[in-house]
Amino acid sequence: MRTLVDATLAGHPHVWAGAGAAHAVFRTTFAELVRLTGGQAAVVAADGPGDR
Repeated sequence: MRTLVDATLAGHPHVWAGAGAAHAVFRTTFAELVRLTGGQAAVVAADGPGDR
């Protein structure tokens, strides 16, 4: 399965990843999230309403 990780997360020192439940989350870094998921960094969000 192809996994995309929003590249804008790289601008944060830590990110929180979850597994479908409020108590199943963990703190990680962008680089670690990409590594753990085998994902690919990609721009997946628009900058504003005019970009959609």
